[in-house]
Amino acid sequence: MSPPLKEKPEFKLKGKNLLIDLNNKLRDSATYTLSFGDGIADLNENNPLKNYQFVFSTGNKLDSLSATGSVLDAFSLQPADGIQVFLYDNLKDSTPYNEIPAYAVKTEKTGIFSLNNLKAGTYRLFALKDANSNLKFDLANEKIAFLDSLITPSVQVSDKIDTLKTKEKKDSIVKHSVVVFSPKNIKLYLFEEDNQKQYLSNNDRPEKYKCAFIFNRPLVKDIEIYPLNFTPEKDWFFFEKSLKNDTVVCWIKDTVVANKDTLKLQMKYLKTDSAGKLSLFSDTLKLKVKQRPALAKNQKQPAKLPLKINVSNNGILDLNMPVIMEWGRPIGVSDTALIRLFRVKDSTETRQNYYISEDTSAKKLIGEYCRKYLLNAKWDEGTSYRLKVFPGAWRDIYGFTNDTSIINFKTQKKDYYGNMVFKFKNCNSPVIVQLMDIKETILNDKVIRKDQTLKYEYLKPQKYKLKVIFDKNDNGKWDTGKYLEKRQPEKALYYQNEINVRSNWDIELEWKLE
Repeated sequence: MSPPLKEKPEFKLKGKNLLIDLNNKLRDSATYTLSFGDGIADLNENNPLKNYQFVFSTGNKLDSLSATGSVLDAFSLQPADGIQVFLYDNLKDSTPYNEIPAYAVKTEKTGIFSLNNLKAGTYRLFALKDANSNLKFDLANEKIAFLDSLITPSVQVSDKIDTLKTKEKKDSIVKHSVVVFSPKNIKLYLFEEDNQKQYLSNNDRPEKYKCAFIFNRPLVKDIEIYPLNFTPEKDWFFFEKSLKNDTVVCWIKDTVVANKDTLKLQMKYLKTDSAGKLSLFSDTLKLKVKQRPALAKNQKQPAKLPLKINVSNNGILDLNMPVIMEWGRPIGVSDTALIRLFRVKDSTETRQNYYISEDTSAKKLIGEYCRKYLLNAKWDEGTSYRLKVFPGAWRDIYGFTNDTSIINFKTQKKDYYGNMVFKFKNCNSPVIVQLMDIKETILNDKVIRKDQTLKYEYLKPQKYKLKVIFDKNDNGKWDTGKYLEKRQPEKALYYQNEINVRSNWDIELEWKLE
């Protein structure tokens, strides 16, 4: 019901009649709209009375102004269904927190809203995913949208003249009135404010050398840890951070410390206090080594140094990719003489040259050590290879070495791939360009700051999406908004169509960033 009531009306069915007891004192000289959506249907065939509205006034006239538009998710740009759109005649910034609105309506599945039968005046426009159904923005996780400016609904009537051909082939002048309501086509972008508190959500010690600290969101400052039930040597540990900086792994270098069953630590980190601000917090943690499950008699012992590799045995390796070897612990020593790469043809092995490099992103995260290595070679298309990693090729910082690994794989043919060239124009500020698959998994992202041409090679034949984020604060990521700061979420934009990449085909496209 709009304007909304403080107490919900009561609805009763009596034969063919729907009786509504409003149970509220109504405003004087106000126009009310009861919106039933598809909630009324006949008993026999369940045919709905679609989008039915009942309008009445407590005065001597019906207000007739309107404001229309749509609500979109700010990040995905998908229509937001079932979102409450409010108008307030109290124009204070705090009104959405404290008062119910003067008018309210819900968006349709398409995200469209239409606030009708409005009284002349000036209003604040606000949208809310109302989690507790109280018509107020009072929960931190409620999604909102707002218009930067106030709106003043109006109507204009103008004459339009058309020229029509008659049967006698003579021109006939027809004059008719055109009624235009405004504002219309308003766009509201729905977002959730970044009110998430910072805290330690979990801690774990999966093996004696490794302690993991998991936070609910990325850290803004490094943690500090201090021993409480042991006295270690200097530099007894080092940290490894996740790419999002929300997980910190403590690798213990001191074997005496690692062999202790339980470690008692003091951790200092920034945590959100009761006032909603980050402050230094001290926590005491007990970390006990997890017991490994017993192995059955016919089971082998697990590999001493676990290995995860990006190509499976008898799998396909993309031509533009290295073989990525990610070890379960930081590597201290490697012996490339114990790593062999062969080209295989008709069961004949031919030794191939290769070079191994550290993953630079992982290197930055883990300090002087690394766990991820890239094996690069000059790959021939559609060719079979065999990679042999013999025992002792890799040794972690604790002295454990790898077991024998033999991986057979084949490279993809070059004509399997497609290429895409994108010319970006009207780029006047930092823009994050994201290439995604149809499920919106990000495959490549890059920041551009001026008109530029990006070339995407070795693309698998499938459909892709391209998205840009206007990175207003130039921090390399999408940022949400803040209502009281009048800060809208950063704008996102999708290329108008999905892009169908075919094998052995080049596509050239242009995008003017409006």
